[in-house]
Amino acid sequence: MGAIHHAGRRLAAERQRSWCCPPADDRNVMPFRLSPAADHDSPPLLPSQNPWRIVLYALCIGAFLTGWKGAFPLDDSYIVLHSARSLLAGNHDTAYDTSPLTGATSSIHLALVAALGTIMPLPLASLAIAAVSALVYALGLDQMVREAGAQGWKVPALVLLGLTAGGTPINLFNGLETGLAMATTAWLFALCDDRRLPVLAGMAPFVRPELGLLSAILLLRAAWLHGAPIRTATISLLAALPWMTWVWIETGSLVPTTAAAKIAFYAEFGEPLEERIGAVLKALLKSGLLPLYAGIAGISRVRGGWCGALFIGAILTIATVTLPSSVSWNYQRYLGPTVPITVLWLSGFSGLRTGTLAYALLGLYAAFNIGPAVKTLRSAEANNLANIATLDAALRNLPPGSPILIHDAGIASWTHPEARLIDVVGLKTPSSIDFHRKFTHHPCEIGPALDRIARSSHARFAVVSEVEFWSCTRTALEGQGWRFVPMPQPMRGYYRLYRIEQPPALTPPVYSHPMPPPR
Repeated sequence: MGAIHHAGRRLAAERQRSWCCPPADDRNVMPFRLSPAADHDSPPLLPSQNPWRIVLYALCIGAFLTGWKGAFPLDDSYIVLHSARSLLAGNHDTAYDTSPLTGATSSIHLALVAALGTIMPLPLASLAIAAVSALVYALGLDQMVREAGAQGWKVPALVLLGLTAGGTPINLFNGLETGLAMATTAWLFALCDDRRLPVLAGMAPFVRPELGLLSAILLLRAAWLHGAPIRTATISLLAALPWMTWVWIETGSLVPTTAAAKIAFYAEFGEPLEERIGAVLKALLKSGLLPLYAGIAGISRVRGGWCGALFIGAILTIATVTLPSSVSWNYQRYLGPTVPITVLWLSGFSGLRTGTLAYALLGLYAAFNIGPAVKTLRSAEANNLANIATLDAALRNLPPGSPILIHDAGIASWTHPEARLIDVVGLKTPSSIDFHRKFTHHPCEIGPALDRIARSSHARFAVVSEVEFWSCTRTALEGQGWRFVPMPQPMRGYYRLYRIEQPPALTPPVYSHPMPPPR
């Protein structure tokens, strides 16, 4: 029996060297434990060898919260808050006359915010979820790099790098699911040879949809290396089933419509390929993550390294084909789940002498980034405080039930849930998606679609962010013959409220001058 057991382990090791795994020594090969007859307990999920590391991570996360004044940096943050409030107030979004899950990219994050919102104000609940997600992310990085062989001071060094690189401090506390998605990614790799992987993999797509791709890659790897594919798939489906059922009942779809809405509205899929590739490369350069991506040289030294590379390559390819500007949106938040993967790659060099100098240089790079990132976060929060005050005052005196066109679906609904809002992008008003699919074929040539959205909704007012790109929602409608009359309001923030007057009949399409996508 011992010889058979030894031969089985040797075969598993050979398979592990063949795909998504390092040719490392056996100390990095962790027996997969999907079988109930496994003879090993699952590893601890906390860095019990040195609890002071938890304190260090908590202090770092706490530093990011210094100076918070109750606002979030993105309008999308307030879509979550408004949707959570709608869940708690009867499971109906009265502002958009739809389900609260419409426009929600992450059903799990929304559920967590709403649940915690039963015992505290929703903004504080969202902040608490962000802080807990950041700590879970740090612990996931700790577990992941220790499994990869990092020891001593290099463990917290790698974790702090993952907490501070690029726009990570902003993305962890943007009021969205980004931090939770980063934590999920870290734990998917930390548990890639663990019996708990299928449970987390089944839930991951409901944290962020693209994590379904990463889960599928890691589950295929697990089935190849360790067998039990039917058991693995069954556990994953059972873990996903409650979320699948909830989303399907509420929206009639298993996939959020948010991506489809943005692809149709921005209409970048028809732009020249070289421009789309250039937009993605520019976003990567702007993200400040390129030094971490250099860790790709270590993909063969860590378990799952090739799986991470396949996932990153896939999402960047999809973005290039469909919506390249999205890589740069909101402080490059869609690159957030790639950060723990780069940390995993870098941990493969922890045993090399040159690794010490490399980690020191990366640590300095991350340290110099913390100050500007936190300053940017506080500045964006202050801007939204002004925007909240502006929209609250502007919408307060409108006639009840007046249809209002908006392109930012969050703050307006958060400040005035009783208003009747029409989201021209389509996140919260899915009917807008069909108009853009039919009439919008190039960036900012949205006039014909907006004209029909405004007519079908009998819109009388419009809220426009008078900044680059978003102001073209006004100029596009003006090109269709609509008249915009400014309404009195305090001049704070960048939102402007207009009374809009419909032209007498459909006019020939007049396209607004193309503008670059938002940066």
